[in-house]
Amino acid sequence: KLDATTKRLEKENKSLAQDLAAAERKLESARADLVTAQGAAETRFNAVQADLDAERRTALETEATATHAKLIAGKLAAAEAEIERVQAEASEKLRAKDAEIQVMSEGLNYKASFIEERKLRQRLSRQLSELQGNIRVIARVRPLSEREGEQSAVKVIDEEKMEVTEMKQGSSDDTCKSHTFDRVFGPLSTQEEVFAEVESAVHTALGGYNVTVFAYGQTGSGKTFTMEGTASKRGVNMRTVQHLFDYADTNADSTCSFTISMLEVYNERIVDLLAEKEDFPPDLEVRQGEKKQIYVEGLVELDVSSVAEVEEMTSRGMAQRHVGNNSVNEHSSRSHLVLTVKIKVKDKTSNKSHQGKLNLIDLAGSERLKNTEGARAEETKHINRSLSALGDVVAALGRGGNHVPYRNSKLTFLLQDSLKANARVLMFVNVTPSAASANESACSLKFAERCRSVKLGSAKRQQDGGGSRGKSPRPRQ
Repeated sequence: KLDATTKRLEKENKSLAQDLAAAERKLESARADLVTAQGAAETRFNAVQADLDAERRTALETEATATHAKLIAGKLAAAEAEIERVQAEASEKLRAKDAEIQVMSEGLNYKASFIEERKLRQRLSRQLSELQGNIRVIARVRPLSEREGEQSAVKVIDEEKMEVTEMKQGSSDDTCKSHTFDRVFGPLSTQEEVFAEVESAVHTALGGYNVTVFAYGQTGSGKTFTMEGTASKRGVNMRTVQHLFDYADTNADSTCSFTISMLEVYNERIVDLLAEKEDFPPDLEVRQGEKKQIYVEGLVELDVSSVAEVEEMTSRGMAQRHVGNNSVNEHSSRSHLVLTVKIKVKDKTSNKSHQGKLNLIDLAGSERLKNTEGARAEETKHINRSLSALGDVVAALGRGGNHVPYRNSKLTFLLQDSLKANARVLMFVNVTPSAASANESACSLKFAERCRSVKLGSAKRQQDGGGSRGKSPRPRQ
């Protein structure tokens, strides 16, 4: 976390240094102008002086009259006055430039102080959130598409605030509501900037804790791009895997091993996406172990030793995921995807070990039932029902009641370990900026605000000894 913060501060300091260098160049330019003006004045004075000397010599040589001498004296006085005027103008310009540079310097100092104060406030807020066990919520607004035009209903105010303008049903008046989250990313945000907010959660998992990162939002809001990304713009999943292996390669004090599994929840069925075709199971079931840990019975778990190996496996799994086209997205995910990385870290000195778990989840997007038909309508019913069950769980956690309806859907039952104490949760709420989707965007943001208010409690470190009740991890065949 400190490394990530240091990198961002170094970047800000570099920007401030560049601004100061620009100001110094302006000052040098002003000084050069003054030198040039003074040189011109001296040249002009010397020329006048030479003329005067010539006139004096002429007067002595020709015994010029007193009138001619007075004329020469007048010229000399005028020349001296001109020199004084030029020098005064040059001095005034220099003072103005100095004042301008001083204002710019003060502005840069105020900007640096503001940035430092904001970073400190964010760091303290994050620490408080971790102590209370709050769900960290990051909002991300995708760019408008050509079909959506240029009118955006969503406005990013700063790094923590955003506004959405929605149309009330049966009314011609628009309502604008602001929302506050742990971080807000606008349409121009990069995958690198987004992952920087996830990096601390990855370190938490390496420290022996259960961590879940999931993307929520309506269909076509950019959830899969955030989590999966593309070959040239990797998302959270592969950047997380890369970070894990980088840590394993550079940490000389311990050894790390990683195991992955990949499943989807499709129409309330759990499908193993890493199972071989010849032993492709029918429907897997979520179970609760003797120690109340949640596991999927019969789920394939594979040991992995490189990023390339994980990429090959996840590509094979993604090829088997249920997708389809709809009115919003040509390649819409029709299932909830869960990529799980189990981490075991063993200290070489003490020989003690601990294990963590990372759940990386791309939720299917909510969609209006009237926009679908046939098989797509059935899928939409199951998707909306499971997301509604997720909302019921969050509402129950927010009330702090004894009963939380985890078993109302396969999705919430599967995420039971992630949505209670002993876990760290980071939520992406992905938002579509188009005016036509403003109401759905507002609903997503309201749900995200409810999630952010939930306090799960302090997480506990997972010592080695527990594990899945599914299939034993095996090397990649």
